[in-house]
Amino acid sequence: MVKIYEMRTMINSVSRQIQLCYVLIFQLFSFSLAAQDFYKGVDLSYVNELEACGATYTDAAGEPGEPYHILASAGSNVVRLRLWHDPAWTSFSNLEDVRVSIAKAKAAGMSVMLDFHYSDFWADPGRQWRPAAWESIESDEVLADSVYQYTTNVLIHLHELNLLPEMVQIGNETNGNILLTRGEAAIDGSGDARLYPVDWSRQVDLLQHGVDAVKDLNQSLGTDVKTILHVAGPHNATYWFEEATSAGLSDFDIIGLSYYPQWHEMGVRALGETVALLKGRFNKEVMIVETGYPWTTDSSGDNANNVLGFGSRLFTYSSTFSIETQRDFLTELTWLVKDNGGLGVVYWEPAWVATDCATYWGTGSHWDNATLFDFEGRLHGGSDFLSYDYSVMPEALSDQEVTFMVDMTGVEVDNGVFVTGDFTGITWSLLPMSLSANNLYLLETTIPGRTTGAYIYYNNDLWSDPYREQVPALCADVWDTHREYRVKGDSATFHFAWGSCDQVPIEIALGLDTTSPVVVFPTFVQNTLRVKSASPIRRYEIVDMNGRTAFSMKNTDNSIEVDHVSPGLYILKVWGDDGLVQITRFIKM
Repeated sequence: MVKIYEMRTMINSVSRQIQLCYVLIFQLFSFSLAAQDFYKGVDLSYVNELEACGATYTDAAGEPGEPYHILASAGSNVVRLRLWHDPAWTSFSNLEDVRVSIAKAKAAGMSVMLDFHYSDFWADPGRQWRPAAWESIESDEVLADSVYQYTTNVLIHLHELNLLPEMVQIGNETNGNILLTRGEAAIDGSGDARLYPVDWSRQVDLLQHGVDAVKDLNQSLGTDVKTILHVAGPHNATYWFEEATSAGLSDFDIIGLSYYPQWHEMGVRALGETVALLKGRFNKEVMIVETGYPWTTDSSGDNANNVLGFGSRLFTYSSTFSIETQRDFLTELTWLVKDNGGLGVVYWEPAWVATDCATYWGTGSHWDNATLFDFEGRLHGGSDFLSYDYSVMPEALSDQEVTFMVDMTGVEVDNGVFVTGDFTGITWSLLPMSLSANNLYLLETTIPGRTTGAYIYYNNDLWSDPYREQVPALCADVWDTHREYRVKGDSATFHFAWGSCDQVPIEIALGLDTTSPVVVFPTFVQNTLRVKSASPIRRYEIVDMNGRTAFSMKNTDNSIEVDHVSPGLYILKVWGDDGLVQITRFIKM
């Protein structure tokens, strides 16, 4: 293999003045960037372009500042930056731009993750165009050598400027075949049939040359740059890395994942379990290198449609989007990644606010509803996940009180009534239920918050289909046979009639004493429910007719805003000091 010192041809000439400028920066901010135990980061690939377009930013107190320093002060310790080879359509995210960004990140005290797309455009599961400069290469051997030399030369160039990143991504979302010829296809075209199935021999050879470039550079220079292989969707990762390592991929350091609830159907609990599984199976560090969650479905008023919207909603979180929900999602996701042995979480792209400048697809920002800055460019509470104390488990992840309830009217119960589900453990157990009243059977237990899972009822303690209820397809949400529970950050009740989607009238089951009733009005409501009570009210919960919580609030106010709740029939549950005290039905108009 050609030695690194034999390939030190720089991609671009850099003037001595620029080099001295960067050196001066590090003399002014002299410190050692020690490796982090855990990374809480941000992808700021758009910032230079946005500031050139007039974007301004302030911290949470309203003080103007530079985004790198604002986010570093908020708790970020790593910045991720994309690198395109020679993007003729933009003057940003090329090597010259990346030099500026790395200098800003390091001056703000943050480590750097450099994301080689090996393309002149976005590389992702739907497109993997090779750079135009490599379009005519016919041999995969020459193509692999190009990956090696390009990676080496970029990193040596950055090293000589004291801008060497701490981590390097070898490709971006490399689910499908990488470095495809583009031909006459549009640069933003996606869905090329050649992406799949993956040619693992070719795929691994190309990626391995990128990994080897970093490995050889470390050996030559005595550095310790870490390599990341990046796959979109945690549900794809086990298969992808099994195939890749079986085909010979080795010596990389970190498994990188994209996790967006809008596209990746996995809850935060399952994501944490996937992190632990990947780390254990492949003996690699695991990191979420991209994630995103909207704080609103509104727009700043620009002409760019929002990419993230209602599809991002997780059923274990509020049905509405807010800064608080975004903060909770990011905090709990990050805690679960760390608790399961993960290396870190990076948010994409927190500073992509709207400006009058155009992106490739439109004028403004397609992400202004998912940033960590509000529409005025002020850092908002979603950024609090960066400063959270991750030695403390977020409250919503703690065990929550859960009641399973089934109406057995007309069903044989001589052998008892049981409930089972994955909440009972890896090996499911049949748990006996207690008779409450009027053929209603209950089981009270605890389940960790933000959890979804399967459950079903039996009328015998024998594992046999004749004793298992037959759940109608309408509410058999798991495997088309089982019911699904969804636990948010508070108590929950799941209540149905045996073999039916009909809800149990839970006020009978709980034997509520309504001699001192809570008065709720009006019955038909558009915006606000009014509540009157002689004693303090501690919590409200609005449940739809499928038993799913539509809205929950810990509050003592006597009004409940329901304008965000979809039209339909709901149950309002009201808790006081002594527990559940009132259940009322109302219709949202």
